[in-house]
Amino acid sequence: MAFVIGQLAADEAEILSIGVSPDWQRVGLATGLLEGLSRAARRGGAKRIFLEVAEDNEGGIALYRKLGFTEAGRRKRYYERPGSTAVDGLTLVLDLDAAKA
Repeated sequence: MAFVIGQLAADEAEILSIGVSPDWQRVGLATGLLEGLSRAARRGGAKRIFLEVAEDNEGGIALYRKLGFTEAGRRKRYYERPGSTAVDGLTLVLDLDAAKA
């Protein structure tokens, strides 16, 4: 149905992967998973959460921005796709102190 995998190191957390089965998309599962991971990261002492997303993943980017993530960097041509042009990877960050407000 849905999953999120993250890690915590010192005062930073990272979302390694998140996925929702197509039949269950757009019903709030990803939002709930990310909010839960944010709470757990905050309890673990994290001040920020990072993730990376392909710049053409419009749905993912919209979700992350809705939750308060902002762009912190860009990896040029990071995502190579067979038979297609490589796309940039966006590094996004959520400031957990600011997200509390």
